[in-house]
Amino acid sequence: VLQGMKNPSALAFSPHDGSLWIVDRYIAAGWLDRAIVVTQPGTARQRARTYVDDSAHYMTEPTGIAFSPLYNEFATSALNGGGPTLWTGDLRMFRNGRRSHLDMVHRSEPAFGIAHGADAERREYWVFNGAEGSIDRYFFNQPHELGGMDHTDGRVYRYVPRSLRAVSGVPGHVVYDSASRTVYVADTGNGRIARFRTDGLSLEGRGDPLNAQGVEQLYHVEGGTVETVVEGLRQPSGLALANGHLVVGEYATGRVSMFTLDGRRAKSVLTGLGPRALAGIAVAPNGRIYVADVRRGRLWSLTFRFGR
Repeated sequence: VLQGMKNPSALAFSPHDGSLWIVDRYIAAGWLDRAIVVTQPGTARQRARTYVDDSAHYMTEPTGIAFSPLYNEFATSALNGGGPTLWTGDLRMFRNGRRSHLDMVHRSEPAFGIAHGADAERREYWVFNGAEGSIDRYFFNQPHELGGMDHTDGRVYRYVPRSLRAVSGVPGHVVYDSASRTVYVADTGNGRIARFRTDGLSLEGRGDPLNAQGVEQLYHVEGGTVETVVEGLRQPSGLALANGHLVVGEYATGRVSMFTLDGRRAKSVLTGLGPRALAGIAVAPNGRIYVADVRRGRLWSLTFRFGR
């Protein structure tokens, strides 16, 4: 479907215009991490354009991307740079780097995956924090102007530390099921898909001291339980939610499987990409599955579809 990338780690379809966005980790003579935007994907009129993060900060070693269902915005997680970033998804304005970002909160590094949450108005996102093994809940709240620097109204709530385990350099993607208000995480180091129910979670907890921005942004919150939905996987990385099923890609094997939300395997295919290849997964509106191949720098479309 697409080639010429270096280390495509995550992808997502914009719910606003149907474009496909890919984040690509690229280290050469300096940081050249980038976003690749594919308009009219899967058609004869498909076109791809690359936007490099010239700031070497806001999209440094990106691992995840998630669109807001309400605003024409998206957020990215990253291994480096300081924390998740909120961006405009408007292609008339997006150029990457500082001038395209809407907000940033420096509290989860390295971050291995990200998903939008239920509270779209407050710009809620859920993050897999690899350093703490926790699930972090972000509220970016009111963004600043494009390229601005006022990040002080952002808030982060940290739950269940040491419940997850990251694998260095391998994304562990996150999805949010709005129907059950549940976060699912590719818990790569523990070889499982984990589930974290968000109903009734507190937003009160011990706050960290003021950070460099002069605001107490991080709160350590008691409560919440991580459950195992699927176990026995080999470094699960890619994760998507489609038609009431979890689509999972295993980094160590190249296998893509579909599971019911209670953990029963429904379908499975060995892609032939081999180990150390599969990262991000996205399901197109027509049901076709796209997978990121970090080993070859390509994006593939699977020839089978999961039933409706």
